[in-house]
Amino acid sequence: MSSQSISGTCLCTATSLSISTTASPSLVFICHCRDCQRLAGGTCQVVAVFNTPDITISKTPDAFKTYTIPGSSTHSGHDKAKVACERCGCTLYTIPMKWGGEKMVIRISLFDGGFERWKPTQEWFVKRRPAWLEAIDGAKQFDEVGGVGM
Repeated sequence: MSSQSISGTCLCTATSLSISTTASPSLVFICHCRDCQRLAGGTCQVVAVFNTPDITISKTPDAFKTYTIPGSSTHSGHDKAKVACERCGCTLYTIPMKWGGEKMVIRISLFDGGFERWKPTQEWFVKRRPAWLEAIDGAKQFDEVGGVGM
């Protein structure tokens, strides 16, 4: 990856991602919904929404496994494809069909320096945030889905 891009990988490095330093996410948020808690194995997922063409993905053949959450089970009413590494099980990104594949929701923990580069501006499903976990300073708080500006 060049110095003009930000790179990242899954845990086993079978998949690498890069994004230009000139690309900006349309939204960075923390989601405390039950699905994200299960996928993260913790209290939340910290993710950023990017335009799909801004992301370059390189993978070892057969490294992806996709699980589609049916629209009947999502708040948007549209399917969401969750993509994970077949080898290490790391969740890589989500493709919300609400935008017809034009946007990708990517875990910022995959990118080198992702937590320092992109600070969440919103927290979703705060009603599910554990009482012992404080709100992110300056982030808009939503009991369910936020998303203004996506």
